[in-house]
Amino acid sequence: MKLTLDRLANKKYLIMRDSSQAVSLIEGIRSLGGIPLLVPLISFKKTSLSERERKLMNELTSFDWLIFTSQNGVRFFMAQLEEMGLSFPEHVKVAAVGTKTQSSLVNYGISPSFIPKKFTGEALADEMKDFIEKNERICVIKGNLARDVVGTVLRNVGAIVEEIIIYETFLPGENKEKLIATLKNKVDVLIFTSPSTVKHFMSILMEKNERHLLDGKWVASIGPVTKKALEDYGIPVHICPDIYTVDQLLEEMKVFFGKKC
Repeated sequence: MKLTLDRLANKKYLIMRDSSQAVSLIEGIRSLGGIPLLVPLISFKKTSLSERERKLMNELTSFDWLIFTSQNGVRFFMAQLEEMGLSFPEHVKVAAVGTKTQSSLVNYGISPSFIPKKFTGEALADEMKDFIEKNERICVIKGNLARDVVGTVLRNVGAIVEEIIIYETFLPGENKEKLIATLKNKVDVLIFTSPSTVKHFMSILMEKNERHLLDGKWVASIGPVTKKALEDYGIPVHICPDIYTVDQLLEEMKVFFGKKC
């Protein structure tokens, strides 16, 4: 079926991810004829490492694997290495949760040895467990809100798993009022790209007693983990791609609105 841009044109798409990571989504929506509205409900900062985590950073060469669960993890990990005057351990194998994380690593000259077929922590752990040997040492690089699914699964098959919380996720408080004002200004599609964004979005609506602003909106989720977070709040999800990338999300929106509108 040939899709025409007029089915997507002039719709307003609310993007709530960090501005540094929203460029491709903004450009993609514009290419579809839509109007992107950016209200970041999530931002990131480097953590202060604990004494244990600093010790792990100094012992990176002792690990068999480094696992990166996000592109933010790569960015803040490399910044921490530089701050501590350390080099990336070249002989250690690297796993990335998806293609965006892979691209971030490649930008630093690092080629991952493993990427799962589906870009979730569950898929990464499930696929890795079949060739991880007992007592292999693995270090998971993650954010403060990341789930422990990778560590749990790999420990269950006998791996020795350590974790470094390399960055923190937070809600930019100055955008609370901006979100409410934007929602009142006729938004058609809400785009969620992480469970943290869902949590922050709902906390604002409940704090302001404005949950009714969800009424009549199409809801798009980048993948199943974010979709579950939305459904846990009782929010129906209309658009969710099988491959969890911005490009596939845009393609899925084209198909959805081609049928619905």
